[in-house]
Amino acid sequence: MMNYFAYGNSFGGAMASAAIFGILGIILAIAATVLVFIFITPEKKYATLPKFFRIVADIFNFKNLMIETILRALYVFFTCYAIISGFFTLFSSFLGGLIVMVLAPIGIRFGFELLMMAILAVKNIIAINQKLKNQNEQ
Repeated sequence: MMNYFAYGNSFGGAMASAAIFGILGIILAIAATVLVFIFITPEKKYATLPKFFRIVADIFNFKNLMIETILRALYVFFTCYAIISGFFTLFSSFLGGLIVMVLAPIGIRFGFELLMMAILAVKNIIAINQKLKNQNEQ
């Protein structure tokens, strides 16, 4: 019978290096967070930033909602998937495939419109708050 432990156990070494990299990652993330909050996110520094860092500042300050773009892409994907899967379902069940090709995109549209209405409501609330803030400053 072979003694596998006599040849060395690399599991402990892998765990130790994973722990070291994890701690190093936490320290670097804290440092990056402090730097971003000092040099990128303040509104007063926005005008002096290069274009790339303005985009980064917009992302960190939530000026543009990325979820809107993601939802649009998911809407297109799910609609295409429903139509394509409905087409392939036509070969096994004509009526079932036809129903999937017609009703699934309509249901997907309703669901995504509800999500987009919530996002647009948030965007409008943000715009109203910005206008009120500008009005109060004058």
